Amino acid sequence: MPTVSASSESQSRSSSVARSFSGVARKYQRGLAVVLILAICLLAGSLWIGRQMGEGLRQVTRVSVTGILSANVAVTELWLDQRRDEISKLASQPEVLAPALELLTKYGDQDSPQLTHLLGDESLQSLTSQLAGALMVRDQVGWVLMAPGGRVIGSNHERLLALSLPLPPEISKKMNRGVATVCYAIESPIPITTQGPLSRGDGPVMLAMAPITQGVATLGSLAILIDPTGDFSKLLSVARTGRSCETYAFNREGKLVSQSRFEDQMRQFGMLSTEDDETSVLRISIRDPGTDITRAGRPMLAKDDQPLTTMALIAIRGEKGENLDGYRDYFGVPVVGAWQWLDEYDIGIATEIDVDEAYEPAQLLRRRMIGFISLFGLAMACVVAGATLYHRMVEKRLLLSPKIRSLGQYSIGDRIGSGGMGTVYMGQHQLLRRKVAVKVLEGPELSSRAIARFEREVQATVKLRHPNTVSIYDFGHTANGEFFYVMEWVDGITLQQLVKEYGRQPAERVIYLLLQVCGSLSEAHQKGIIHRDIKPANIMVSAQSGLYDSVKLLDFGLVKEIESENTILTITESFTGTPSYMSPEAVRDAANVDHRSDIYSLGAVGYMLLTGVPVFEGGSAVDVCVKQLNEQPIRPSERIKERLPEDLQNVLLSCLRKFPEERPRTVDELAETLQHCADSTRWSMGEARRWWEQIYHASEMVDTEPNDHETFNTIDQMPNTDQRDLMKIRPLASDQMRAR
Repeated sequence: MPTVSASSESQSRSSSVARSFSGVARKYQRGLAVVLILAICLLAGSLWIGRQMGEGLRQVTRVSVTGILSANVAVTELWLDQRRDEISKLASQPEVLAPALELLTKYGDQDSPQLTHLLGDESLQSLTSQLAGALMVRDQVGWVLMAPGGRVIGSNHERLLALSLPLPPEISKKMNRGVATVCYAIESPIPITTQGPLSRGDGPVMLAMAPITQGVATLGSLAILIDPTGDFSKLLSVARTGRSCETYAFNREGKLVSQSRFEDQMRQFGMLSTEDDETSVLRISIRDPGTDITRAGRPMLAKDDQPLTTMALIAIRGEKGENLDGYRDYFGVPVVGAWQWLDEYDIGIATEIDVDEAYEPAQLLRRRMIGFISLFGLAMACVVAGATLYHRMVEKRLLLSPKIRSLGQYSIGDRIGSGGMGTVYMGQHQLLRRKVAVKVLEGPELSSRAIARFEREVQATVKLRHPNTVSIYDFGHTANGEFFYVMEWVDGITLQQLVKEYGRQPAERVIYLLLQVCGSLSEAHQKGIIHRDIKPANIMVSAQSGLYDSVKLLDFGLVKEIESENTILTITESFTGTPSYMSPEAVRDAANVDHRSDIYSLGAVGYMLLTGVPVFEGGSAVDVCVKQLNEQPIRPSERIKERLPEDLQNVLLSCLRKFPEERPRTVDELAETLQHCADSTRWSMGEARRWWEQIYHASEMVDTEPNDHETFNTIDQMPNTDQRDLMKIRPLASDQMRAR
């Protein structure tokens, strides 16, 4: 390797400044590491404390909701059992049973008994007299004697006579089996003008029912009419807490059979009529309106389109359960709840509390913790910003110092990029005044492996003479141990920038650019060199010296010499590359790839140029690698829903086949296939010139000063690949991984 001649004094000054810069960088990195560790520890501790407190509050909420439900279920079952036992005892009394049997015998089989006959029947008068003293409870509003099917043949309400009550099928079956029960609220067919809510009209009514039997035959049933908004609804509010807690009963149709505590709000939002004293019983269905009515003012879904709430769907299947994550109730308000189905009475009972109220302490704690973490984060940000500003000032002062403005025959300017293989500076030959890019391996990167790899990159690239491969002018090292090489200055943009700033490219231009890359790779492959990191960010396109859309292939830092016997360096860095453009075999074992891996990557580049998106995308490098191994590429036209040339699509997809032997055998074969595409002759030098002059601004064209936005010479300026993610796909020892 040649050595650059320079005075000892100049070399000493350069070495001293480099050491100073390295020391400042190390101190800055250590400081950032301490700040980052403190921030991570605080965040992790806060998240752990918040999680523990949240889980504790969740358990408290579970105990509260299930406890309220259990208490209400116990009281309700006791009340229903008492009503059932009372009607059973009443129906078995001889003075009640005798006239009831006589009435059922006379009129039970008649489809339409004469009302005058019923009113004048002595048995009805006797039964009415016997039951008059039995209705002593305040929410009992009458009685009925019914034939099978619910037809009324006896009642203290004359207008009910000869009418039929809509008994649920389950209740009728119990009567036929001779089992007493309590029927949940049903609609009364006529107004019952007596005390209680039935005076409103044909409102809901509950029935405590007992069968009237003769021998083993059931002739009918006797029922006490009960106001569902009375004691039954009040019992469900015995165990209640907070502003929003509610316990209610409902039937299999998902309708309320107890009175809601929020009827005033229902009238306010139009769920109940405001013109009369309408009750929520049987008028409100437990259905999700699709949005919070209390905020929106109206449901989002039409009434017929509203599904049952999450709770109701589970409960009507007879399942007991709870939901502490939250679901919408019949107001659309997020609630937590617990529920239980009472099989004997065929009703469900649910207890619900608004999520905001149930987890209000957690929300308060979360807000305070967020405030605290925000203040701490702001303080850390100020510290980092101050340290970064100071570091940049020192860095700039060191970089602009005349002591390091020269490196042998080359004047060194601003740094334009850095990466795992060194730092790239803008430079100029002191005598020829030719603009160059100088890549230097310096500072903490000076390990034996890094030096060997650096030399390999230069030695591989310097063998190549193709006009589409970046040229190497000089390389060597200074007396104080700084390794470098000098390459041609390329004033243009990468294909990555081309797509990002100007969108996907027409098929003819894609072919034009790919053919040039094929030329560069053809020479490399013939010399036994595999690039291994073909991607849009490593391919520059420029308009220099009157050559428009001239391609330069950069960064042979990951090259693999096919015939080399010394493969240690390649193997230790075998999991290096960019996941979106790595071939499947490179993901599996990059140490054993051949030139067909470059063909796969080039096909992926063409796919991105044509569609504007990579072949595979994912949330992490691991996701992309998994897709490279297991998923087939989507046809470009299907990916972007646009018509694209079929022949070019076929060529690109042939490069992207999973098995290397199914791809084009060489890049020359690929180039020949591209040249046979219908659009291969449609992009000419004239078309390229018009693009650069009319679309790419004239101030950014040939022979202009470079700017930070458009000028790159190596992949080292692009973001690094996270090797820790890639290790999840194919584990390697951490000291064998080399971040790019």
